[in-house]
Amino acid sequence: MFLTKIKMVEGTDDYHAHQVLWTLFENEQQRPFCFSSVNNVVHMLSTVKPNFKTTEIKLLNNSTLIFKVIACPPKRRFRTRTIKSQDYSASHLKEWFSRVFEDIAKINYVEYTTLKPKSLQKKNGEKMRWSQYLFFGSLTILDAERFENKIARGFGQGAGFGLSMMNLVDITDI
Repeated sequence: MFLTKIKMVEGTDDYHAHQVLWTLFENEQQRPFCFSSVNNVVHMLSTVKPNFKTTEIKLLNNSTLIFKVIACPPKRRFRTRTIKSQDYSASHLKEWFSRVFEDIAKINYVEYTTLKPKSLQKKNGEKMRWSQYLFFGSLTILDAERFENKIARGFGQGAGFGLSMMNLVDITDI
């Protein structure tokens, strides 16, 4: 897994940052990255080494980490209805988050808070909008390779547009 820091031109929104980041990868059919941006600085995790200065990161099995991530669960079908993420109950949100990492990491503890929805506008004027939840807690890695792949690509809706980049702190030896 690779961590890359890139300074963007002032005023670059996440839709345009997404387009710029794609240019750092050759011959990739699926998006190999997720990112977050604050004050025109983008931090990107990727499964493939980008054509840019980067740092390789290796995680280990049985590491216990605290995490923070802004994510949007996908819509789900229940009988004949579609349930949007903003209509999920607290237990649904926590269950979804745990399922994302099933057999990859043991979620020791997870809580969340609801944030205001994220909106972006495409070049053609079409608007994209996602519910946002800030998940935080602790986990223990069961399969480091699969865990790295999952968090480097992101998860949930909006993963390619600035959602789902997980911030981690190792607390194994604390």
